[in-house]
Amino acid sequence: MYFSVELLDVWQVPQKEIDQLRKRAEVATIPPTEKQNLMHELDHTLAMLAENEKNNRLSTGVTPEEHIRGYERSFALLNSAGDIGWRMERMAEGLTYVEIKMTTKSIPPSFSILIKRINRSCSMAKSYR
Repeated sequence: MYFSVELLDVWQVPQKEIDQLRKRAEVATIPPTEKQNLMHELDHTLAMLAENEKNNRLSTGVTPEEHIRGYERSFALLNSAGDIGWRMERMAEGLTYVEIKMTTKSIPPSFSILIKRINRSCSMAKSYR
């Protein structure tokens, strides 16, 4: 009796998610100059994500701990790319993106999430004025 076993590495960013981000950004109808700048920023972020994924595959000899830390970096890059796509979509809807600049060099992740939510609320509120 033979069994077929397939292993799935859950500590990787699925290529499908990356492709969906790029497609959503490509169809955003925003001014060409802004779109070019944001697409460049998105391409750079996705390139860094792809490089991180490539360097942190288990087949490259990294330890499981390094592999999981690599996934955490990839996930942070994926969130950054998602934020770029989100800004493009809001611009296409006529909403303004407000960015809050922090002066500290390191902020806790929970605070970072709060800042993103504030940015989204501010930009949406501004569009209703």
